[in-house]
Amino acid sequence: MDELEIKIALRFKVPENGLTLNGIFYGLGKDNPNLMNHLIKAILQAFEDKAIEELKACHPGRYARNGRQNRARKFITSFGPVRYKMAQVFDKRGGKIFYPLLRRLEIIPYKQYQRETLAAPVGQAIHLSYRMAEKETARITGSAPSKSTIHHYVQELAETCGRWPYYKTRPFRFLMVDGTKVNLQGTRGESLGKKNMRWALASEGMGLQRCYWHGKRDFSILLFQDGFKKKEQEPLRELLESIPLFWLSHHVLENVLPQEKELVTELIEEIKVSFQRLIDALDPEYYPKARVYIENFSKNIYTVFEYWLEGKGWIPLTTNAIESIFSRIVNRNWLMLAFRKIYQPKLWDNFWEQYIGIHNRLMLNTIEATYAWI
Repeated sequence: MDELEIKIALRFKVPENGLTLNGIFYGLGKDNPNLMNHLIKAILQAFEDKAIEELKACHPGRYARNGRQNRARKFITSFGPVRYKMAQVFDKRGGKIFYPLLRRLEIIPYKQYQRETLAAPVGQAIHLSYRMAEKETARITGSAPSKSTIHHYVQELAETCGRWPYYKTRPFRFLMVDGTKVNLQGTRGESLGKKNMRWALASEGMGLQRCYWHGKRDFSILLFQDGFKKKEQEPLRELLESIPLFWLSHHVLENVLPQEKELVTELIEEIKVSFQRLIDALDPEYYPKARVYIENFSKNIYTVFEYWLEGKGWIPLTTNAIESIFSRIVNRNWLMLAFRKIYQPKLWDNFWEQYIGIHNRLMLNTIEATYAWI
């Protein structure tokens, strides 16, 4: 591996009074784009000179320097714009002028934004709108691509790297499912209307777990469908709310210690008895829909406890893990990317490196700083 040494001399104006550590950090942050601008130009020139010398050494007499571009090429980086006039080389055999740096560093032609630059705005767009992603990136870094540029690269990223593996052969069992309506958009931006989209928390080794929040909410709806209004529902709703299941939260469950299995077993039995008490109160002649619903609901509410009793930890009691994401994906076209960014954040960096084609990177070996008061 070659080593590249770049020496940088920095001179700062130091105020006599009022300088704080935050002032130093803030000042360096403001100066960082200028420092990085000079550094990247030095690195580009170093690689450019090396590429030209290698061409001349491999093909003596064929290549000759031919000055630099008339207009500087503009690269917009994560630390701001960089303008650089690339060196030109004349190929005597082919009769053409070309830029060795384009080949040497695999620079994407006709693009100001190279892919590395877009990590911040594309990552923001997963959680925000394209407009807000542009504004937030500009606020944090000082510059940002336009919302249309972010949108273009999100589409490109999703099409090239956003596909998920083929899962149909895996024996998934749906642990918890929820759905919402979304507006679909065609390849040319045309509306494809509203469709139902369902997300599922899936497992290969567990049965169905009903969301207790939906159970509580839907019970009132079914009582209404059976012809009973809110005031008439109160005695039955009180019976439902007395069931210990509806007192629980994931936070409470996580504080249960492994040695408390007997307590959990007793809790399960109490929940079963409480559900049966409610079912007995639901006369099938007057409450046909509500009774069938509660009967079915009560059969699929214990997976969370069974899984814990097997020593495998607590699984979700509600579909919050699904629902909290729905608002981010309505009217959006980056579903595959959203899955990766939201549910696999630890793999996002690896995914991004795959997209921008990083095989190796420039690594800082050592750094030394000297100072002198002038």
